[in-house]
Amino acid sequence: MKIKLYDRVLLKDGNEATIVEVFENNKFFIADIDKNGDTYTEEISIEEIEDFSEYQNCSLFCCPFSIKT
Repeated sequence: MKIKLYDRVLLKDGNEATIVEVFENNKFFIADIDKNGDTYTEEISIEEIEDFSEYQNCSLFCCPFSIKT
């Protein structure tokens, strides 16, 4: 799984987040996590990510997150 800057991810705890920094060969990230009606900036690891959605050729807020089925 290749996660890039500004990808939208679904965390294993059910929260959604936007990747704002990518570190160590795609293993660690800083993410803006949406939870409890607020946004928290936290460090996360690849093991905490359930799924992701790439934003390509659009502004950051135009694409809704969708889980692949």
